[in-house]
Amino acid sequence: MAGNQLVVVFNASSRQGLAQVRQLLKAGHRPRAVTRQAGIFATPAFAGVEVIAADFTDPASLDRAVAGADVIFFQPPLLDIPDRLRSHARNVGEAAKRAGIRRFIHNSTMWSPDPADYPCGQMTYDTMREMEAILEKLGLPLVIFRPTLFMDNWQTSYAKPVLIEEHVYRYPHKPTMRFNPISLDDVAKFMIAALGRDDLIGGRFRIAGPETLGPEDIRSALSEAMGVNIRYAYMTPADFAAFTWDRFVHKTGAPRDLYIASFNDFYTFNNDSPLKPFEVEMQPLLRKIPVQLETFRNWAKRQDWKTISEDVGSVSG
Repeated sequence: MAGNQLVVVFNASSRQGLAQVRQLLKAGHRPRAVTRQAGIFATPAFAGVEVIAADFTDPASLDRAVAGADVIFFQPPLLDIPDRLRSHARNVGEAAKRAGIRRFIHNSTMWSPDPADYPCGQMTYDTMREMEAILEKLGLPLVIFRPTLFMDNWQTSYAKPVLIEEHVYRYPHKPTMRFNPISLDDVAKFMIAALGRDDLIGGRFRIAGPETLGPEDIRSALSEAMGVNIRYAYMTPADFAAFTWDRFVHKTGAPRDLYIASFNDFYTFNNDSPLKPFEVEMQPLLRKIPVQLETFRNWAKRQDWKTISEDVGSVSG
C-alpha cells in the first residue's frame, strides 16, 4: 500500500468518519477531516489532523476541501432526504473530478442492490444505489464498499442508554434474523486497503464481520462484556421508530410520521427480504483483500459500557 497519502474524509465527525481518521493516522497517512465540528479533533489522539469546513451545496467549498488531495473517503450523511443525498454525491464527485483525485473510495454505509436487483423496492437502498451510479457515471477511479450493519450501533443512542439503564437489548431485529455485523474500524481498514490497489477500481464490495450471528448471540456477548444479564426485547420496526424519534431523532428535525414510515419500510425489508442485506460470506473477499476482522464479542469487551452518550452518531442497520 502506498503510504503517506493525503486523504480527505467527508462527514469526519460521524462515528464512521472518526474511525476512518483514526485508522488513517495509524497507517501513516495524512487525513483531512471535513466537518464543521472542529473541536472534536482538538485532542492529542487527533494531533496533526487538518480540519476544514465545507458545504455539500457549495462547489467552491468542496473544491477547497479536496485541493491537493490524493484520495477521497466519502459516505453520505444519514437522516437526509433522497434528492439531497443524490445532489451531495454528484457535487462531491464533480469536485473530485476537477481536482484529479487518484482514488475515490465510497462507503455506501449499507447494502445496496446490484444493477440486476435494482430497483429492489426499498427506497433507502435504492437511493444508495442511485448515489453509487452517479459516481460511476462521472468516470472516477472509484471503489465502493457496502457494509452490512455496524457493531458500533450498540454504542449509539439507538441502543446504549437502554442497555445501561434497563439491561435490555431492544431492537427491531426479528429473533430469527441472522446478520454479520462489522466494526467501523474494520470498515475503515477495508477502505485503507484499497488505497494502493488499482485492481479494485470499479469494484463494488460487500463487507461484513467474520461471524453470522443472531439476537441471542448479541445478547450473550453484551451480557459478558457488561457484566450483567442482558435480555433481548424485539420491537416492531414501527414501534422502534416511534421510540427512537421521541427519545432523540426529533432533535434532527426529521418529521415524525415520515421518519416512522421510512424506518418501518426499511426494517421490514431487512427482516423479510430474500436478498438478506445483513448477511454475507466473507471468505472469498478476504482472500482478495486480507483484513483481520474483529468478532462482536471482542469488540464488545473493549467498549465503554459505563457512560451514556446521547450522541446520535452514524448508524446502519
